[in-house]
Amino acid sequence: ANQAVADAIVAEIHTSQANPIVLLQDYHLYLVAGVVRRMLPAARLVHFVHIPWPEVRCWHLLPHAAVIQILTSLLQCHIVGLQTDTDVQNFVTCVAHFFPTSEVQPRSGGYLVRADGHQVLVRACPIPVDASYIRSLIQHDTAQHHPDLVNLPAGCQVILRADRIDPAKNILRGLQAFALLLDQHPSLQERVRFVMALLPERQNSARYHAYARQVRALASEINQRYSADAHPPVILLLGTNHRHALKLMETCDVFLANSLIDGMHLASKEAAVLNRQDGVIVLSRTTGTYRELCDGACLGITPTDLQETADALFAALTMPSRQRHAMATRARRLIESRTTFSWLQELVADLSASLVE
Repeated sequence: ANQAVADAIVAEIHTSQANPIVLLQDYHLYLVAGVVRRMLPAARLVHFVHIPWPEVRCWHLLPHAAVIQILTSLLQCHIVGLQTDTDVQNFVTCVAHFFPTSEVQPRSGGYLVRADGHQVLVRACPIPVDASYIRSLIQHDTAQHHPDLVNLPAGCQVILRADRIDPAKNILRGLQAFALLLDQHPSLQERVRFVMALLPERQNSARYHAYARQVRALASEINQRYSADAHPPVILLLGTNHRHALKLMETCDVFLANSLIDGMHLASKEAAVLNRQDGVIVLSRTTGTYRELCDGACLGITPTDLQETADALFAALTMPSRQRHAMATRARRLIESRTTFSWLQELVADLSASLVE
């Protein structure tokens, strides 16, 4: 598959291009850079990795030859971009471990790595969201509110999550933490709703089907246990489209993202941009977004700690309005400070600088 992608890239590049720029994305294409380099030695290669880069001992779970092949290919790039500083540290440590003769030197915002006869700049460049674009999406006709959310009880607060149905998103623990919140604070049972806008993922996978069944079963169990009026506490919206999920972000009081691990979690960034009522973001410390919002712009949680998650949800629901406003304003400003265009500009600027060196 990587060979086919590399062949398509080379076919797309006109022979008149002396120094073509090739921008590669994510772990599916780890081997493309090495192939393109062999076919187009003058190509300028950038590879951005969306997922977390594992630490060294995790790579020892793979065949050694496969690890060497992956790293050798990525080392043919001029730039390897990753989501966080931790990912960068893990990457350069992997290179030093598997290529003992390599050299690693600090550079502004990252490291210059010399290995396998090549030089590559490794740096964190967390991917942003396009604020103006996502705002335009919620003006579309298909982005209207779901009927189940129109007639909520007066004064009802909404906790929202918007995720793919994926075990890594930790949806079951999010439900368990919500149930614990209702157990420990019975007064919330009639005035808080947990809206889950979930997109099916890998529908041909038995494992993912089984996980979706578990989510539905637990949501139903919570609704049977805590329904005190005509409105169930958990509102499960399966198959929600992206525009609809964005629309829901406008008016939620709390946005929950308790992923076990995420390279970034762009939905939490979208919520920070779109929310219009000082919603509080409750965010797993193992997401890339937390690295950007951890200084006073969100409430951090340990994704496996149900009590801590329940406590954070309670704190978010009961937070004084002035504090909510300050936190939401800070989150929005931090996320809007970078755009997808500026992100691309950073990569191209780094590419030019690395070629000079």
